[in-house]
Amino acid sequence: DIKSVTLTPKTDLISVIENVPQIFRCVTSTCRPVATISWYLGSTQITSGNESNSLQDVTTSTLNYTFQKRHQDKRILCRGSNGVPPVVKPLTNVTVIEEGTVSVVCEITAGVPSKNDFQWERMSDSSKVSMEQTLIFANIDRKQTGYYKCTASNYMEPTRHDASVGISSNTVYIDVQSKPIFENSQ
Repeated sequence: DIKSVTLTPKTDLISVIENVPQIFRCVTSTCRPVATISWYLGSTQITSGNESNSLQDVTTSTLNYTFQKRHQDKRILCRGSNGVPPVVKPLTNVTVIEEGTVSVVCEITAGVPSKNDFQWERMSDSSKVSMEQTLIFANIDRKQTGYYKCTASNYMEPTRHDASVGISSNTVYIDVQSKPIFENSQ
């Protein structure tokens, strides 16, 4: 439960000199899990020029930003969040020969909290096939050709609020091809 987020300087209007870096600080109240802070210029998220650290369940973020003339009348906003779902990265389709071994890693960008659960599901029949981050088939069969979905989730349980689950998924196609048949020509 984030009770407050403080932006420094606090004034609504700041006189800035074009191309001269300005420093802003954003500090959250104590919260568990610790917060992540995002910065915005108007409605556009600023992804560079900021650093964050957390100490004793308080997150502090510093933004070092150089304004330009086109930024006139734009607002700087910092936003704190203490529950972020993981994000499953795109998966690359796989081709494998029958009776071979295939493994697919469900790579993620970790959320907050960073402990994640994984589930692999065969899309054709919605059956669960694994609860591990890496899906492994040894001695794979052509019947196992198809789309598989990896779902990553984290359990967010802030104080004084209901718990929630953050979820992200992506799919991969596994193409199992017939084992070549070699004829013995004499």
